[in-house]
Amino acid sequence: MSGFSCKDVVCGTGDWSGPKPGDPDNNSILYARPAFGGIDVGWTYPGINPHAVAHVILFKSTSSDPTTMVQHAIVDGSYFFDRTESATPIEYFYWIKIVSINGTVGELIGPASS
Repeated sequence: MSGFSCKDVVCGTGDWSGPKPGDPDNNSILYARPAFGGIDVGWTYPGINPHAVAHVILFKSTSSDPTTMVQHAIVDGSYFFDRTESATPIEYFYWIKIVSINGTVGELIGPASS
């Protein structure tokens, strides 16, 4: 094949930052529910390669605008209890990013609110 070289296409691992073989997909359902003393935040594990989830990054905000979110916790598993101590009800919004055992960080999932 003349005129073909690795400069024309991606060869090897190079600068690829997308999913690696064996990474979980980003198909997860996020929920937030009021609970006594706080908020139950949970999510389903991906359908493809759920065993390859290393941890989940949980983000939180008082706005549904993702530009206002801050990293709140790094969670092993699929559940986080967010303790709240405010006497006034406040609506919180949550997002997650799934991180694979290969170090791949998935797209933002959410928000869910309570």
